[in-house]
Amino acid sequence: MHMKERITVTVERDLILKAKRLAHHRGTSLSGLVASSLQASLVAKKEPAGSFVERWAGKFSVREDDSSDPRLKALKSKYNLP
Repeated sequence: MHMKERITVTVERDLILKAKRLAHHRGTSLSGLVASSLQASLVAKKEPAGSFVERWAGKFSVREDDSSDPRLKALKSKYNLP
């Protein structure tokens, strides 16, 4: 079993009230909500984010050629695309 310790955190009153409602809705205490949020943040930081390409690969699709779009023409010209 892990020993728990008290900490002092300064937060705006409105945020405290919203956090208490959220904790109640989730069936936990405010301390439990803060602890689980911190734990989730730490776990997320440990996992490698991957490169930009790995994160965004397959998220975009290329639209069909529309020769009437001046922006598309300019981009194709700028980047020497067919």
